[in-house]
Amino acid sequence: MIERPGYNPEQEQLQERKGSPKRLMLAIETLVKTTSRNVEVQGREHLAEIPKDRKVIVVTSHISDIDIPLSVKALGYDLDIVIVNESPHHSFRQEWNTYLGLVAAGKKNFIPLDFRKNEKGEKEPLSFNPDNFKPMEEVMDQGKAVLMAAHNPSHNWRLEEGGYGPAYLAELTDAVILPVGVNVKSEKPMGMYENQMATMKSKPDASVTIGEPFELTKIEGSEDLASIIGKMHAGERLTREQINRLTELRKKLKEQSDKIMQRVADLVPEEKRGIYKKEEPL
Repeated sequence: MIERPGYNPEQEQLQERKGSPKRLMLAIETLVKTTSRNVEVQGREHLAEIPKDRKVIVVTSHISDIDIPLSVKALGYDLDIVIVNESPHHSFRQEWNTYLGLVAAGKKNFIPLDFRKNEKGEKEPLSFNPDNFKPMEEVMDQGKAVLMAAHNPSHNWRLEEGGYGPAYLAELTDAVILPVGVNVKSEKPMGMYENQMATMKSKPDASVTIGEPFELTKIEGSEDLASIIGKMHAGERLTREQINRLTELRKKLKEQSDKIMQRVADLVPEEKRGIYKKEEPL
């Protein structure tokens, strides 16, 4: 529960949140119908705990590549969502099929995050780029909720190590974080890209669990990160002080990321928590 001293929702006349565009939700519903059978949603009551005047970042698991659309299906009628996805999805040349899907769903409903394809044709994230987050700030200023994965796509059917992205965006926007865990109920990996035909044939059941919204402790001077990385991209040589500051900020963002990942891990089955599985006390 978000605690706000002096806040009384009965005394504040705040505009109700609106849902996502019909075009996006129609595309998501169509996709989910081809990849899943019964979708159970738990924890919807936590949406009422988000103050209506606060910005929202929805942070989801990415164990399967249908975690994102399942999360949008569960939340898109309550929140006006913009989805953060991999930059190759926005290129007809690199991924024509996914690109056409984005066009059908409305390209303005998606924001790219820097990824590239390696020699094997596999997608991998590029180095952390603060410029990726400027469009996210802009849409959040317009009242949109940003939905993004807590970690890179999984290759082993369990959570991967969390990234800086959600924590950094929360620092920029002072947003509330809403964790979401998705469980595609299959013993082997399923999705749009992995075992696609088997997925469409079996249509495994899935559950989406919405957790309690929470806030992160602010990192003092977090804006220094963009400035220092900008100097690196410009080819400037960093001072020892700047290098130390960069190391310090990365460490703090990693700590914040771990807090987010633990919240998400609590919402998925124990066997899918990966490195975030809690050790049993001796």
